Amino acid sequence: MIKKLFPVLAVLLIALVFLGGCAKTRDQGQTSPPESEQKSDPQQELLWQIFQLAEQGRTINCDFPVEQTVIDTVEEKWGKPDKVDYVAAAKGSYATYSDRNVVLGFNKGSQIFDVRSYDSSLKQITMSKVQEVLGTPGNIRHLASEDMLIYSAGEKYELLFLFPKATQENPDPKLDHYNVFYPRGTVNSMAGDPGISHLQEKVPDKATNRYEVAGINDAAAFEKTLITIQSLVEKGDKQQVAQYVLYPINVYVAGQKTNINNETEFIKYYDEIFNEKVKQALITQDVTKTFVNYQGVMVGNGEIWMTATGEGEQKYYIYGINND
Repeated sequence: MIKKLFPVLAVLLIALVFLGGCAKTRDQGQTSPPESEQKSDPQQELLWQIFQLAEQGRTINCDFPVEQTVIDTVEEKWGKPDKVDYVAAAKGSYATYSDRNVVLGFNKGSQIFDVRSYDSSLKQITMSKVQEVLGTPGNIRHLASEDMLIYSAGEKYELLFLFPKATQENPDPKLDHYNVFYPRGTVNSMAGDPGISHLQEKVPDKATNRYEVAGINDAAAFEKTLITIQSLVEKGDKQQVAQYVLYPINVYVAGQKTNINNETEFIKYYDEIFNEKVKQALITQDVTKTFVNYQGVMVGNGEIWMTATGEGEQKYYIYGINND
């Protein structure tokens, strides 16, 4: 009997092994549900956190909200600040807590109206990243040594991002610090002082200046310069065109990236630098329809970039030529 059953058992055993192998193969072929294909963007997440907290009057590293907190409350929790400075232009005193990377501005009534965060997590955020995530700022201010992007954070607060000034060498600077600011905290009704609003504050004669983001303070003067350069290029006046270039400038010569250090070198390689593509982009550009951002004014599709130098009576130069 056992001998008769043996072949049957053997067949069953082989079948079980085969089925088990198939099941194992199927299990190995299956994967856990795929995670989101979108990679996380820590800087984007941080910027959204900054914005959401700003609407509450707070920063990422300070739970004391503007408007609702007095400096005495902070001192009870954090102790005395490292220093307190009165800043007349800011209409208040500023208490520095270095170990917490926080500076707090407060008015004569001890109300906190400004919280500045210098948190280390901010230091890799670029100016372009802020605008990419949060969109076009409500205002941009060019200070003596800083550029400020200003956003509305709800109905009462302003969110300010402070960067070192953008330069040719550093066209996309990284964030130094940011503020959550309460404009009404700077109002002094008794003295007839309307206070400060960075969103509403405009430098006279710049309200309609579309070049302001590029640091250009006189739209008419810039456009006049651009028209002059167009005319000189159309005439082929190499010597005059060379005077409107900011040196050194990096261009392609004989297929190689080359630094042009002065007018003499520029004139020598003029025909290669101002090739037909570059010349046509410049000559046909409508001066009122150039693309403008914090890096400067773009001519054509990026064949030429222009910038301003100086703070008062500015001069305007070509600082980038893409002739590849």
